[in-house]
Amino acid sequence: MTGPSTAIIGAGISGLTSAKMLSDYGIPHTCFETSDRIGGNWAFGNPNGHSSAYRSLHIDTSRHQLSFRDFPMPDSYPHFPHHTLIKQYLEDYARAFDLKRNIEFQNGIVHAEHRPGGGWELLTQAGERRLFDLLVVANGHHWDPDIPTSRGLLPAPRCIHTTTSIRGLR
Repeated sequence: MTGPSTAIIGAGISGLTSAKMLSDYGIPHTCFETSDRIGGNWAFGNPNGHSSAYRSLHIDTSRHQLSFRDFPMPDSYPHFPHHTLIKQYLEDYARAFDLKRNIEFQNGIVHAEHRPGGGWELLTQAGERRLFDLLVVANGHHWDPDIPTSRGLLPAPRCIHTTTSIRGLR
């Protein structure tokens, strides 16, 4: 079975599970990842700077809740695993279902434009224009702090820190 060509932006949890489902249904797809590795937010020290993981981070959701139905987390994992175990789980998932074969690493999407007749024209980091029928946006949102400003809110403190701004501090 084949289907429309599909682009996936991001190889974190959402991008990997999207790639797995498309593979299960025989739908051709390409996953674009800005980094040199999978994992997105769980790739601590990600060279693309798009991870808000910090050294002592543990998932705040039980491994039973986070596990994929078709690929449970190992029983040896604690109930609330450390980020390194989540990253390893994603690596194992990608390996088990051969998901990396359709990932273009260090080639993220810098612009996506819906075409009037349908489909998408994507501009990659490499400067290529690529056409796809469908687009899955799975690029995450936790890496880019969004600090609201609005009239009527209490005055903001002089200094606001997020996990991305305190990296490396002790």
